[in-house]
Amino acid sequence: MTYKEFEMQVKTYLEENLGADVTVSTYTARKNNQTLCQGLLIEDASDGERFSASPVIYLDDFYRDLCNGSSFEEIAKTIYKLYRNAKQTGDFKLKDLTNFEELKEKIIYKLINLDMNKDL
Repeated sequence: MTYKEFEMQVKTYLEENLGADVTVSTYTARKNNQTLCQGLLIEDASDGERFSASPVIYLDDFYRDLCNGSSFEEIAKTIYKLYRNAKQTGDFKLKDLTNFEELKEKIIYKLINLDMNKDL
């Protein structure tokens, strides 16, 4: 199975098992040092509006597990549980992140290579 086929099968599995209020879409995140990470963005509208912060589940390690002999069903169930756990602990709105005074102690700084990250 190719990576793209795997990605689409996981997307379909989540759509079928998470319900009609959940939208699953492919997502590419640009990380440091020109690294692109592929994942699935999962948005839940069950409360009548989209969450401002939705989990992205990156699939690279899961695809590697598939290539190393793990079953698709096992991987899909793990991803499903990962989303459910994130959903229980991570629902918040972006407005919760607008008070700098409350958040400044939680900011983590990281030095990155200037030449490799000009696009960022």
